Amino acid sequence: MVINITRWSPDTCGCVIDVSWDDSVPGEQRKTEHYATVEVCPIHESLATKTHSLDHKSRRDKKLAGVLDIIQERNVNRVIDQINKTKHAFHRRQLQQGHLAVQSHNRDVREEYDAIFSEPHVHDSHIYDIVLEENQRKNRVYTHLLENLQVDIHETGYHFAGEGDKRTLHPHIISLPKTELDKLHKEFDKTHGKGKVRIVTTIAGDDK
Repeated sequence: MVINITRWSPDTCGCVIDVSWDDSVPGEQRKTEHYATVEVCPIHESLATKTHSLDHKSRRDKKLAGVLDIIQERNVNRVIDQINKTKHAFHRRQLQQGHLAVQSHNRDVREEYDAIFSEPHVHDSHIYDIVLEENQRKNRVYTHLLENLQVDIHETGYHFAGEGDKRTLHPHIISLPKTELDKLHKEFDKTHGKGKVRIVTTIAGDDK
């Protein structure tokens, strides 16, 4: 198992979340898991934990150790291995200089994660679940409208209304007959939940 951590900033809100994934698993089978909630945007602030839980320190220490293990394996061990294998003095000096830079980088990473894991919301995986659902909902609606109506909401626009876990996605469409609009809303209600997607038309549709 080779664990990686990636920082994710969705285009549907301002939250910042670190996710972990195993690069030994084929891409089509790979799953990401919540690792740390780095920042919580104002839209989801009401969902964030405000005080440290009783097990915060033990969970913090475990997650921080995981980060340190990754940078030790990926950054330090690889450079040391290259230094030991290099026969030429010039290349060895270059690698040793690189090793110093890696150590400085690792200290910065440690300081960053010390600050991240001091926050009570860092373990809020439920925020990741909510933000991920919103992002996937937008992507699926985008695909549906593009394939069925040739409408690209990245061009026509979209917005979310509401806060917390009760946000409604509003794709923008120039015009659509009411019968088609009602049909789409029923499909989206079935797929994403009642009222989770409501189309906004910039020109009122009719049944003609």
